[in-house]
Amino acid sequence: MMRNVRQHPRFPFIKVGIFVDQLAVSLGIDYPPTDNDPWCYTIDGDDGYPIVRDEDNAIRSAEESLFNCRPDVVQKYTQIAIGQQDFKLAMALAARQGYWEAVADEREKVANIARNAQALLQSLTL
Repeated sequence: MMRNVRQHPRFPFIKVGIFVDQLAVSLGIDYPPTDNDPWCYTIDGDDGYPIVRDEDNAIRSAEESLFNCRPDVVQKYTQIAIGQQDFKLAMALAARQGYWEAVADEREKVANIARNAQALLQSLTL
C-alpha cells in the first residue's frame, strides 16, 4: 500500500509512493508523512512493494527491476505503444532498455576486474 502515489515520469505503468505499513493500518495507526518515510513502487500493478529510501531511488529501482527482471512487461508496453502510435513511449522504453543493458555490462566488467585483482592478491599471500 502506498500514499502520495506518483506516476513514473516516463512510464505510466510504474507508480511510486510512500510506503504504508499495512499492519499499522490494520491496527488503526495513522501517522503523517515525513521526509524520512521509505518509498516503494509497483510495476504494471503488481503486488510487490520493494522498499527504498526516497522517491529518486524508487524511480531508479523500478526502472532497473523493469528492464532486468520484467522483459514481459517491457514487451507488452512496447507493443501497446506501437499499436497506439505512441512513439514517445516506445522510444523511451528502447532508450532506457539500452541504458540498463549498458549498466549491466559495466557492472560485469567491474566484477571481472575485482575477481582478477582478488585472485592476484591471493596468489601473493600464499
